Amino acid sequence: MTNLHGAQFATLPAAVKAIKEDASLHKHETQVDRAFKRDDAKRLICRHRNQHECTWNVEVVKDMSALGTWTIVSVDSAHSESCENARNVDESKRHASGSTNGAGDSHPRATVGLDAPNHQLFQGSFGRRDLVLTQDMRWGSAKEASRAVNDFALFAQKKRARMDKKTSGGRNKKYICSCDNCGWYVRVLRAPKAESWKISSMNLQHSETCVGAAQPTARQLADMASFRQAVVTHSKANGKLLTEDFLSSAEQGIKIPLRLAYRAKKLIAVHSQDDLNSPSIADYTASDMGHFVRAFVLPSVSHHAAPALQKIVGVEVIPCTCPDYKGYVVLLLGQDGNFQPQLIAFGLVPEPSAEHVEWFITRAQRGFSFDEVPVVCTFLYPGVVDGVRRALPTV
Repeated sequence: MTNLHGAQFATLPAAVKAIKEDASLHKHETQVDRAFKRDDAKRLICRHRNQHECTWNVEVVKDMSALGTWTIVSVDSAHSESCENARNVDESKRHASGSTNGAGDSHPRATVGLDAPNHQLFQGSFGRRDLVLTQDMRWGSAKEASRAVNDFALFAQKKRARMDKKTSGGRNKKYICSCDNCGWYVRVLRAPKAESWKISSMNLQHSETCVGAAQPTARQLADMASFRQAVVTHSKANGKLLTEDFLSSAEQGIKIPLRLAYRAKKLIAVHSQDDLNSPSIADYTASDMGHFVRAFVLPSVSHHAAPALQKIVGVEVIPCTCPDYKGYVVLLLGQDGNFQPQLIAFGLVPEPSAEHVEWFITRAQRGFSFDEVPVVCTFLYPGVVDGVRRALPTV
């Protein structure tokens, strides 16, 4: 940081950016000191200030002359010994994991290129798909964001995350590892101009001395594919009661209290009845990075309404106006006896191409019969007609 001491910048954001970039070159993380209240100055501190008692800090002072420039003043450019040791340990672990292709790493993760620095992808556990947390993600509520963070900690890393009540509140939620000495955290903020929540900063690497353990909730336990299968197998062989032998073999590596297991079992039974009684059809596609691509929904009411609809359907495509999704909405519409349009199915696709429209129609065929039913398509997007012809060559 000595090379920036005395450097002047035209704006405050430019000075702060230069400090953060210089710190990142030395594998250090910095943040603005919110407790430093001065209109003519800003202070940046080490992100591990409290954890490792690091006194590193740099101030940016405004020149009160007519120029109004901002000058960097290095107050304490040395990190504490424990902070440096922690950085060296993390660096050694990264080099070790890279040279052995993940051998010996209890949480293997996919390699992410330099063109996507915000992506952190981890291999899932407990028989679930891979989970990922990125700064591109958005959630409609704080509850949905909390569920995503807690599920990632449990299913991807076999740890437990909890909300840090001391630094959370209102539009700002911080989740930390259940181990007090672990540097793992995810900070979630509510976007100021949108009704959504996003990740502002995170550190998904647990400290070497982390002793946190997985403690699933009843919902998370019910979501585990291996637990659900174990419940079915055990119930058939031993009746309804769960035993200690079952609890020790259902999920390796975590402790399952008997009361929690019963609560999860009730949730599984409830969802199983929903699956049997609900003919709704839903499907979606995600990219290799776990990002949403397209989705399809055919509500259960469409099954009941189909016999009363006229023998003609239409496929309509309209641009999606949602600020968080820039794709298109695909609608499968029917017509009732009063010549009023009735929604049969709908979907989201990134573009109205033949491939996506064909995918949409094939999903609709699972719950709606197109036999001897003419299909009216929009000619605004040529891919719509081609996609329908591919999926329904005889119509």
